[in-house]
Amino acid sequence: MSHSMSSPRNIQLVFETYQKARLVFVQTMAELATRSSNVKCLESAGVLELLKPLLSDACSTIRQCAVVAIAKLAEHDLDIARQLLNGGIITITLENLNKYNVYYKRSALYLLRAVAKHNEELASAIVRLGALEHIVSCLEDFDTQRCTGDECSGSRQSWFWG
Repeated sequence: MSHSMSSPRNIQLVFETYQKARLVFVQTMAELATRSSNVKCLESAGVLELLKPLLSDACSTIRQCAVVAIAKLAEHDLDIARQLLNGGIITITLENLNKYNVYYKRSALYLLRAVAKHNEELASAIVRLGALEHIVSCLEDFDTQRCTGDECSGSRQSWFWG
């Protein structure tokens, strides 16, 4: 490596390029996952293994997009929904819930819904992981951010319950 390549600005550019590449990847995976016809191809390419570490990425946008991409995959495929439970992705998402912002929380709730909607077995598995407490906490957090006083008491995010 030449001396000019090791300047602080060039080093910073390498990290910025790396972050942009991760962001483009998760955004592209989320877009591809919107089509059910792409799901098997993405699965066979190992998309879940590639997205899993991005759930804890340093960049909040990358974390959120990774959750959305995984949720879209789960929406279309029961086997993927099962893999998310068995592979620890739901557990990681739940562990991260209280660490991150409201956008991550909304995306995480979308993921839980995408898995639970398939059948009672998966919904029960999510409950056994302690998801209900996290869901209630998120909904309370949403109410706190959206409302002051009693004008919104009792409101809940109907988009979550479908």
